[in-house]
Amino acid sequence: MLFKQEDVSPDDPKTVFYDKSNVTTSASDGVIFRCDNTRYGNDAKSESLSYDETTEYILRPLEQTDASLQKEGSGDQIQDEVPMRRSLFPFVAPYVLFHSINCKCPKLSSSISKYLKWKLSGVTPRIVIRTLRKSGYRLVTEAEDWSGTWGHSVKDAALFKEVKCFQKLNCFPGSHNLGCKDQLWRNFSRLRRVFGKEEFGFVPETFILPRDMGRLKKAWRRNLGQKWIVKPPSSGRGQGIRVIDQWWEVPKWHLVIVQRYLTRPKLIHGRKFDLRVYVLATSIDPLRIYVYSEGLVRFASVKYVDNSKNLNDRFMHLTNTSINKYSPNYVVNGNASSCYGHKWSFSTLWAFLARNNVDVKALWGLIKDIVVKTLIGGEASMRAKIRENVASTYACYELYGFDVILDEDYKPWLLEVNTLPSLHTDSSLDVTVKAPLIRSVFNMAGYQLPSNMTVFEERQLVKEFQCRRMRQDERIYSTSLGEEEKRKQREFLRSPERANYILAIIRDLTRDDVRQLIRYEDEITQIGNFEKVFPTSESHRYHCFFKTQRYYNLLLDAWEFQARKDRRDGIERLKNLCRKKFHLETMALL
Repeated sequence: MLFKQEDVSPDDPKTVFYDKSNVTTSASDGVIFRCDNTRYGNDAKSESLSYDETTEYILRPLEQTDASLQKEGSGDQIQDEVPMRRSLFPFVAPYVLFHSINCKCPKLSSSISKYLKWKLSGVTPRIVIRTLRKSGYRLVTEAEDWSGTWGHSVKDAALFKEVKCFQKLNCFPGSHNLGCKDQLWRNFSRLRRVFGKEEFGFVPETFILPRDMGRLKKAWRRNLGQKWIVKPPSSGRGQGIRVIDQWWEVPKWHLVIVQRYLTRPKLIHGRKFDLRVYVLATSIDPLRIYVYSEGLVRFASVKYVDNSKNLNDRFMHLTNTSINKYSPNYVVNGNASSCYGHKWSFSTLWAFLARNNVDVKALWGLIKDIVVKTLIGGEASMRAKIRENVASTYACYELYGFDVILDEDYKPWLLEVNTLPSLHTDSSLDVTVKAPLIRSVFNMAGYQLPSNMTVFEERQLVKEFQCRRMRQDERIYSTSLGEEEKRKQREFLRSPERANYILAIIRDLTRDDVRQLIRYEDEITQIGNFEKVFPTSESHRYHCFFKTQRYYNLLLDAWEFQARKDRRDGIERLKNLCRKKFHLETMALL
């Protein structure tokens, strides 16, 4: 069991970046206003800082105050017009600045917004549409020059070849390796054979039918009376799921998975619950993973009873809101800080568990461990699809919804991964959690003005906003390598032991290295309520789980190792290289 050892400290403010050229009339490289990224209210305070002081981050703690949760949903409070967010680095185009839905910010200038086109899909959530409109995007259905979209995962990876260099999708090719329950289990079973249940024992025993029918029959005979749960491999929202305990109920000829049912879950007020954990992957190679510190706790609407008479009661055994909201017992919780109703926030759950002497920090650490190992499990196949079909590192990112359940000993178990998690906002609690979530997702994804604008149009914007670059530079996102860059990568992959690369790999940075690092540093400035779980200064312990070592993972590991001492030195080094336009050269080694 996880018992609380010490109180969680209050969280520190985060940093948001603004363009000084829109705050004062003088030309400048920019300033930063520091404020709490979750408290855009009338009480938000700001102070000017240099860019060099901005990327030292303290991980957001697990427990937030009730007051911060209330302010989280209130949106941004911005006094000055700030149409773009500047990069930390010279000669890198600024990024679109996304705002919360209740942000009191001025309308974006038409000279910028006319280039911001978002292609609507049939599944674009309302909260996404509201965020886009607040941030100056025009919503289109037919245009070819759109720069973003939000839709289902693309099953045919070859379609990514049609994506233009300035367009960004909210999915990676090959993400079915995480979202399909049968493929997810194949990933874990492979890793479990190599590393054992001690490292990969957080998924209940699973059988893929009809392939594993013989193995299931043997397990069934060994565990007579055990309950099992049957799931379609690709459906969501609880569709097609049922709990069984009789052999005749097993589908013999359909593609399904049969999973051992956790009969002793942790209960609160007698009800089952699970956690919807939001996970953002901005890159697969290098692997960059962030976990959102807030989330939703979803309760079954009928109290749990462990017997065979009520196996058909979906309101008892399933926690999906899409199912339980139709129960006559379902109660909506409209307060993010309330232990009321059948949906809570993480903050409320952590406070509840802490009062019962549960070590919330340790529990959250176990959940983050599950997230990293799960993404590593699908990394090899996803990377292969990306290398084959995606020409620009700008093109993709993906938000996942991890469903995690706790057993009576507070051990977290992974139930499934959703590649298009629900962003419906049926209550004020949903808005409180999901509105800042989607804002942070878009800001971390790093949208820029499209590169298809003419040179003349860009010059007009450069003059208006006093910025050296305004449109996306395709070279920064290129995947092509020069001979010297290929040679360096081969050299370090030949002997990828940490002692061999931890200092040497960043001693002489190639042009491609610099591009990777400036994208990474710009990205983490927008971390907000997300917590970086890979890479970190300690994440090298996960390298052994990769099917093949990746050069970029080694590079970022070494960069994080050096950043522990002083991140500002590394940022200044990158700035100096960018001032020389080193990152825009076609082939070089410094």
